[in-house]
Amino acid sequence: MTKIARQIWRYAPLGAAFAVLLLGAAGMLLARQTLVSAPQPQADEAGAEFIPAVADIEDFIVERALMREMQLEQLQAIVDDERTQEDVRSSAQRRMLELLAWMEQETTIEGVLRARGFAQAVATVHEDSANVLVETEALTQEDASAILELVARETGLLGGNIKIIPLNSP
Repeated sequence: MTKIARQIWRYAPLGAAFAVLLLGAAGMLLARQTLVSAPQPQADEAGAEFIPAVADIEDFIVERALMREMQLEQLQAIVDDERTQEDVRSSAQRRMLELLAWMEQETTIEGVLRARGFAQAVATVHEDSANVLVETEALTQEDASAILELVARETGLLGGNIKIIPLNSP
């Protein structure tokens, strides 16, 4: 094997790790774009603003699960590759643990919200932010405060990094 080929193989795991991180970032941007590209808020009779539900929350949950599964599989491939440098392997393992922790937080938040009467709710948790979409006829200040407190408690995030997005019930 030539010197150049050895160098390419030496850095291939690093390139793969970078590609996984880019895919993860692209997935998060796509998820955020999905949220951002929703129609402008509308006001109900009381003046409260709502974003009309465009896509089914269940579809969003499935897409999120597929994206996370793909990210975990790619990270696991990096970890399992014998050519992966130890620092890259360690970074991939840390990222896997972060993803798993976020998934657990999302599941807990969604379960508690369902128990509190929000039949359709989805949470997305990231390193420094969280979004909560709830399908509701009207989101009261009391409901918003309870959701904010729940997400802050489960994630350790400050209130300014938590976004609650009410969606009109069909």
